Amino acid sequence: MCLIGRMSDVRPPSGTQWTLSAHDQELVVVESGGGIRSYRVGGEDVLFGYDEAAKCDAGRGQHLIPWPNRIRDGVYTFADKKQQLPLTEPARNNASHGLTRWANWHLVEQSGDRLIVGYQLLPQPGWDGILDLTITYELTGEGLVVTPAATNAGSAAVPFGYVAHPYLTAGEESVDELRLALPAATVLEVDDRLIPTGTAPVPSEFD
Repeated sequence: MCLIGRMSDVRPPSGTQWTLSAHDQELVVVESGGGIRSYRVGGEDVLFGYDEAAKCDAGRGQHLIPWPNRIRDGVYTFADKKQQLPLTEPARNNASHGLTRWANWHLVEQSGDRLIVGYQLLPQPGWDGILDLTITYELTGEGLVVTPAATNAGSAAVPFGYVAHPYLTAGEESVDELRLALPAATVLEVDDRLIPTGTAPVPSEFD
């Protein structure tokens, strides 16, 4: 066993930081997962992000690729082939939120108000495909526009899903201080492992 000394130039836990500033907005995108560390408008936080010296926790600002949510036991079948993914949520025995959350994304392009990061997802246990992925961030007069793109660079079809994972904030200390009104007729129900089980009418206590 050997010890590795600390470098004098210490990198942030989320890797390289790319900053955009335009239209009274400031956005910080990170190398780890290609996600958002912070987004401010008029100097006020819009997202509940994290400090440069901290590691991303709870999926803040991450992109969930090539599937969102959870896969029970990490097992799925595609094109008549059974696949076993690593269990990234071991407490619930699930494969959670895709394969790119902690990957090192790279800078593709950056201008004054536009930033593109990219990553190539290669075959690994439980996943046979090759995807060329990009996330484009733009600061416009209307706000932040985020555009994901995926190209199948392999020889076979692959399953694919995408969800963004922002944590919105209104400057509160806890969500107990907020009240949310949403015109919904149904809710998505989940089991004790947070696997969706179907939809149901909105319960009376939430109406």
